[in-house]
Amino acid sequence: MTGNPLWTLVDLLRRIDPVPDRVRVAGHAARLVAGGPALLRLVSEREPAPDSGLRTGRARRQWEFDGPSAGVTVQLTESRDGTWELVGLVSPSPAGITARTPVGASATVSDPLGWFRLAGVHPGPVSLVVHVPGADPVATPWLVV
Repeated sequence: MTGNPLWTLVDLLRRIDPVPDRVRVAGHAARLVAGGPALLRLVSEREPAPDSGLRTGRARRQWEFDGPSAGVTVQLTESRDGTWELVGLVSPSPAGITARTPVGASATVSDPLGWFRLAGVHPGPVSLVVHVPGADPVATPWLVV
């Protein structure tokens, strides 16, 4: 993988002790009862190569999600003020993107090509909600950044 021992440990634990299917199914059922947005499926999670061409070498993680009404690729980048910046591409576009965290939410709208940027995201749990016009909102699973 990469030189970051924390992400190496996370990847190892996911392989040797994955969340049991019955727990995952119960969690999805609870979300439906609570009325939350449908979840996007995690397609990939990785640490981008320094020469990925997407951002500078400050990028820490990249995720890709897919669902029936939207898809999103987002990259986590360090900001100089100690917060995180989320830069991504959403399809279809334009779409509204909301970053939910325990300390609040911030929102933006993608440009006509689907690019978006959310700055000032505090470290900790975060979930992105995608608002595509004419469709129900969809959300990523909670990620820890």
